[in-house]
Amino acid sequence: MRLRTLAAWVGLALLSLSTWAFIEVEKAKAWLDAPVRADVSRLSVERGAAFSGVLRQWQSEGWVEPAPDMRLLRRLAPELTAIRAGTYRVEANDTVRSLLARIVDGDTLVEFFTLVPGQHIWQLQAQLKSDTRLVQTLPDNLDEWHLSFDFDGWPEGQFLPDTYGFSPGDSDVDVLSRAHEALSAVLETQWLSRADGLPLKSADEALVLASIIEKESAQGAEWRQIAGVFTLRIKKGMRLQTDPTVIYGLLPDFDGDIRRKDLRAKTPWNTYTIDGLPPTPIAMPSQDAIRAAVDPLETGHLYFVADGSGGHSFSKTLREHNAKVDRYIRNR
Repeated sequence: MRLRTLAAWVGLALLSLSTWAFIEVEKAKAWLDAPVRADVSRLSVERGAAFSGVLRQWQSEGWVEPAPDMRLLRRLAPELTAIRAGTYRVEANDTVRSLLARIVDGDTLVEFFTLVPGQHIWQLQAQLKSDTRLVQTLPDNLDEWHLSFDFDGWPEGQFLPDTYGFSPGDSDVDVLSRAHEALSAVLETQWLSRADGLPLKSADEALVLASIIEKESAQGAEWRQIAGVFTLRIKKGMRLQTDPTVIYGLLPDFDGDIRRKDLRAKTPWNTYTIDGLPPTPIAMPSQDAIRAAVDPLETGHLYFVADGSGGHSFSKTLREHNAKVDRYIRNR
């Protein structure tokens, strides 16, 4: 009789335990599928953060109800425990399960930073400093920038204009390293396919010429013709005499007006006073400008002047050029 009673009590206890376990499992499942009441559109998971720590943080923020037993959650959904560091979007219909799945997948937010063609290095520096999404690590002294990359000297023209994706927490060096690697790849490819007889000694000289072409005209369709003018002048030993190089030598304090005295200014970039190309690029040239520099369209023209409609008019003789300059001035 006692044995039957004991067996009954054991059976009842096992039934109660089984019922309790079933209820707890169902509660845990319901908790995982409950909505996340976050008041933010993104969240960050720090490096080294643990599954249980993340859930406790959400609980302390009031985004979720108190979590069930962590050991039970790990057994029910082990695939949700291997969380990854990063910044993640939080959607309006997210549940605990869906948000954890996004974190486990490493589906981080991607930010974008755009380097503008023709931009000067001072403009790029200001753009980077004003972007609060990037960790600021570059020194204020531009002469020291090369220490963070694999080029020597002045950083002008060493980054390819384009839009680059980055993850929250990335630094200015992270973004510019990608831009420099892209520039190096494009420059090498274009240099290897350069036109025969090009009067340039190296890919670096092609980059300098490309930066001048970029600043001379906003009309990409005439870049090869402009490149042809400069190429022919170099072949003939003529000075390039291009205003953007004068302006660059006056930066970052140029006030917008070129004066006669500026054309005579002794700067390393002033192609009215120096022979050949400047020592460095004068802006960030685009891929198309680099392509024009290594594959110029030589038409016999030695001069060009703005035509008043956004493009340029080209001349083979100085007399013809002076007449067009005079006409342009009178039309203004």
